Amino acid sequence: MSKIDDFKTAKRDVVEAKTWAGKIGDTYYGGTRGKGALGSIVKAQVGLTVYHQYSDGDNNYHDSPAGLNEALQAVIKRRHTALIEEAIADLERKAEAAAKLAVAEHAALLAEAGLEA
Repeated sequence: MSKIDDFKTAKRDVVEAKTWAGKIGDTYYGGTRGKGALGSIVKAQVGLTVYHQYSDGDNNYHDSPAGLNEALQAVIKRRHTALIEEAIADLERKAEAAAKLAVAEHAALLAEAGLEA
């Protein structure tokens, strides 16, 4: 995959994330939950794994317990706005970095072909 392809993927990820997030709080008109209602977070799934080996031969991977997962899901649903904003900002920074690499790759290809950017 080229750096240009990496940039296209990163840019697509930003657009898809913003489109998805735009459904939260937006009025919808279909379905059975109530026409004219607002889109909302209805499910958050969490499952974390810690890598920690106490001693040789001991278990390496430890999944978060169900009670913690439920509590984390509740926190995510309460704080979803800030978390989504931060995640989209991370995606945008990734796309910006990918764009710089794509431009550099493009310039290198032009130079290799004996052309100027």
